[in-house]
Amino acid sequence: MTVELQNQLNEKNEEISLLVSQISASINKQEEQEQELKTKQLQLNKSDDELRQLRIQLAESINRQQQERRVQNLEDQLNQSRTQLQTEKDQHNQSKKHQEQQDIQMNKIQQLNDDLQQQLKDVQKDRDLCKYQLTTEILNQKQISQKQFDDNQKLIGTITQLTYANRNLVQANNYLNQQVQQLKSDLTKQRNSANTEIQTLKQHHLQQQQESNTQLSQYELVINQLKIKYCASIIPLQQQLQQYQQKEQYAIQQIQSLNARIQQLENQVAKLQQENAQVKPEILVENIHFNLMNIPKRSRTVRIKTELEQIENMICYLKENQFNAEKENGNVVMKYTEAENVRVQQVIDHIKKELDVGVSFE
Repeated sequence: MTVELQNQLNEKNEEISLLVSQISASINKQEEQEQELKTKQLQLNKSDDELRQLRIQLAESINRQQQERRVQNLEDQLNQSRTQLQTEKDQHNQSKKHQEQQDIQMNKIQQLNDDLQQQLKDVQKDRDLCKYQLTTEILNQKQISQKQFDDNQKLIGTITQLTYANRNLVQANNYLNQQVQQLKSDLTKQRNSANTEIQTLKQHHLQQQQESNTQLSQYELVINQLKIKYCASIIPLQQQLQQYQQKEQYAIQQIQSLNARIQQLENQVAKLQQENAQVKPEILVENIHFNLMNIPKRSRTVRIKTELEQIENMICYLKENQFNAEKENGNVVMKYTEAENVRVQQVIDHIKKELDVGVSFE
């Protein structure tokens, strides 16, 4: 029985070694596929860089709206290719995780095999010890006393227990054989499934590569057509750009001049506020009106109108502070008459009217 168990264990070891070699070959094959995926990713990144360079060249030579729409379409298609490649990578990672689970199962099988080997060695040691004790008892049988006979009975009981233990070990070995067969069946199914997935991925990669090559050819054709179509418009666009830059520079100079003038007006208003906080609003507005009328009409801009609105808000604030009501004997008395208030509003409306008529930008 022990020799048969040893032979069975040797067969199991050979089967396990064969499975380990097959799993190693599968892992190497998956690593090669992963390397191919990385190579395709690098090619895709290179195509992405080339596409970006083409986008920059097109942006300098053609109308921006049309070019951005077309480039956006190209980018959407490229992003779709990236998404498909990421999906394939995820599938590959799942296959790799599945392979790692198979390795864990193989390690468990190897551990069970080692435990069984150790149990078999222990049983052999017990049997050898029993044989030695039994032989010694047989040689000294004539001198055995009643006490030794009882010991022999105990020894027989021990042998019986060892027999039961050996039977249990055989049952455990049978159970282990069933587990090994089940694992072999599962590994075969998983290997077949993995091979099917690998073939599908290969076909999908080949199809994606062909589609990518076709799309790149179409992109190159479209780009060449766009270059030919809009090459003649580069020089007029450059001339228009120079004209726009000159106009922009002139506008910046005008704005800077206006900003300086507006700053002077703000300084004058602040100075007037500091010199006489009790001056009538109508006098303050007439002074501002006089200063604004000294500015040439050609230099006025819409910004002066905005600044005037801010000055009007400031005058309203002064009116609120200077026209405060004072209670005398329960009656409200105003410092200025309603006619003066009307006069202030008329001056402000007059300034606005002149600005609406005279403001221009040349």
